[in-house]
Amino acid sequence: MLRKKLVSLGLIFLISWGSSAMAVVEPIEPIEPIEDPLSLIGSLKGQPIHLPNLKRIVRDKQAAIELGKALFFEINAGSDLYACATCHFAAGADARISNQLSPGLLDARKTWGFGGIKRLGGGESNGTPPNLRGKTAGGQQGSSNLTLTPEDFPLHQLADMNDRNSAIAYTTNDAVSSEGTFSGAFLSIVADNNQDSCGDADATVFGEGLAGLAHRRVEPRNTPTTINAVFNHRNFWDGRANNRFNGVDPFGDRNKDARVLIHGRRGVTLHRLRLDNASLASQAAGPPLSPMEMACAGKSFTDIAKKLLPMRALKDQEVSSNDSHLSSLVHSSGKGLNATYEDMIVRAFSRKFWGAGSDDLYKIENNGSGPFITEGQGFTQMENNFSMFWSIAIMLYESTLVSDDSPVDRYFDGDGELSASETLGMNVFVDKGKCVSCHKTAMFTGASTLHLIGENAEDGLIERMGMAQGANGTTNPAALYDNGFYNIGVTPTVHDIGLGGVDPWGNTLSHTRQYIGELKRKKPVDPFSTDECKFEVRIGEDVNGFDDFFTNTKPVSCGGGVDEHGATILDTVRVKGKQSDKLAVAVDGAFKTPTIRNVGLTAPYMHNGGMKTLTELVEFYDRGGNRRGNFGVESRDNTTGNLIVSASAKGDTTGTGGLGRPNGGKRGEGSVKGKQGQGSNMDPDVVSLGLSEDEKQGLVDFMLALTDDRVACMKAPFDGPQIPLPSGHGVTSEQWGGNRANDNTLADGLTVPTVPATGADGLPGASLPCLENAGDLFNPRNVSFGKGGADENNVSSHGGYNR
Repeated sequence: MLRKKLVSLGLIFLISWGSSAMAVVEPIEPIEPIEDPLSLIGSLKGQPIHLPNLKRIVRDKQAAIELGKALFFEINAGSDLYACATCHFAAGADARISNQLSPGLLDARKTWGFGGIKRLGGGESNGTPPNLRGKTAGGQQGSSNLTLTPEDFPLHQLADMNDRNSAIAYTTNDAVSSEGTFSGAFLSIVADNNQDSCGDADATVFGEGLAGLAHRRVEPRNTPTTINAVFNHRNFWDGRANNRFNGVDPFGDRNKDARVLIHGRRGVTLHRLRLDNASLASQAAGPPLSPMEMACAGKSFTDIAKKLLPMRALKDQEVSSNDSHLSSLVHSSGKGLNATYEDMIVRAFSRKFWGAGSDDLYKIENNGSGPFITEGQGFTQMENNFSMFWSIAIMLYESTLVSDDSPVDRYFDGDGELSASETLGMNVFVDKGKCVSCHKTAMFTGASTLHLIGENAEDGLIERMGMAQGANGTTNPAALYDNGFYNIGVTPTVHDIGLGGVDPWGNTLSHTRQYIGELKRKKPVDPFSTDECKFEVRIGEDVNGFDDFFTNTKPVSCGGGVDEHGATILDTVRVKGKQSDKLAVAVDGAFKTPTIRNVGLTAPYMHNGGMKTLTELVEFYDRGGNRRGNFGVESRDNTTGNLIVSASAKGDTTGTGGLGRPNGGKRGEGSVKGKQGQGSNMDPDVVSLGLSEDEKQGLVDFMLALTDDRVACMKAPFDGPQIPLPSGHGVTSEQWGGNRANDNTLADGLTVPTVPATGADGLPGASLPCLENAGDLFNPRNVSFGKGGADENNVSSHGGYNR
């Protein structure tokens, strides 16, 4: 992570490190100038896309892209008529406002329930005032199926929104996310029926009170955009979609039993697939089986395969004759394609992955010693390998969704200019606002492959940075972290541990904690290496006058000389065994830095969806985040230059123990169960900024200038088939028995709000207006998108969307 002072461009700003409203002054770090801070961002045109070598897997890339797009939009893939595109319909994200509230499902305290909460967490005893506990900030009774209002945001409100330590007016561990499936236990697919047979859904959390009807469940984290996601080194907010794809699920080499079936001279055999730079494929393998997103509980990819393979692709959805990927395949009826999914797989993938006879069945089993095949029962080779076909095809389709023609791209390419406000905002972005520390590269995120490709990356997959200081100067001022993942104090770590979590086998998601384990001779579960010489703060190096706890008795030579900034390259210490317990780790409560490209179209913001506008987002950063506590610095010793830390520092709500050590500083990876507030996981660049109103507006305008008009207008390659949008429910159960509430999908096919099929010419080609680049979840035009509603002047602007 960048820790150097950025020289302003054209406009020179006086750096304000504090705010008169703050109780203490934020830390001031020794920093070095970078000559050209604009080199840290730029145009996305021509930037390399890193994909795995698919030469022996994919026989026709274009056919695979067509298959991927069809699968991405296919509503019959989900148990309750849900497609990937249902949650990614607006600039690759989700702009619905009904039944989009999730009740703190990831809070380690397991205090699930909608609305304001009594205790903030992380050492803070004060939370929402009594009159709003159990309610939204706007005063609605907290529940599933409610429609959010502007007054319900932000999810964390203060008496003085400029002072993060002022009295809390409202706070919650809820998240604004995406409704998905009703769930219930998967029973079977139903021939010639787009609904799966599932058991009763659980209505105890997502339910209609006394009516006892289950609503669609809502994911516990905000939906990230799929556009430009091909540049993410890992996907999902917590990075669990591994960079290496195993052909089966999101977890790469972590799943030791993941296998695909190969047909060759020896018949059908098991093969372990390892595709690097395939995080998008890993991500695509997750939602189809998630009981929160697309599946009834217990459904498998082979179940999806048995349903989809004989089916004419997209048979229940309109497809434009001018679709940028599918136009040559559109059925004469205008609904769906003229090929089955089996046909499309045969065209796209190598025969060895599907060539066994359709009457030959194989079951992949495991007796504890590893996977093996039982022949004569189970599924066909194509059905067994469907997870691989699904994931690779969707990865290749999503790799075409690159938005590289925004005003900012044209500015850097020399083909356009920015306004005065946008230019001011860009200067704040790379200088006073410190935004570029995390949102670097042309992807505007340090979590991208433009920054992270193994140890050849600028800093490597693991970094070591100076941290916010602990009480009385006793805390190690430097911590290891996963590059591109940061805790910026949106919510207390206890609300959602993020990257600090584990996979289904109990392995840490964090590369950093794997590195700590490696120092104790535990082999990492992910393939990566670490070069301690690339750490910005090297082990054994005193930081800001604080002892780093290590002595340079067994140094690792870093070659001497100077780095690209002219700083001396110091040797470092390689810590071993129990000494590694002294290494502070800042991964709990950390999340992947999202891109801010097209951010004007992707509200709400942050991993919890807690902010409705870009203005709220800028105000969050200007006050130094939502973190509570005064882990700050009151002064610096004029003689030694050492920092003097406040002796009255209070508990920091980003902490999970002794500066990132879980369980109150005890050994082991653990979970967020220990005493909170004994350290800080806070990114040190999130400090009070003291921005002027013009600077705040400039930041908003600059971010809006990162929107590609093709995305807003759903023009090629961002067009797609028709997609229904379940958005809240009635209170009756119709047609399909059980306790599922009616959202009109079950009873009436596609009569729910529906995004129309668009072709290469996008919404304008259908005489419909584009989405507005507003940076506002409640923009009238965008709220009515897909609903046949009216704009702010009560003029019908989206009529015909329910075709």
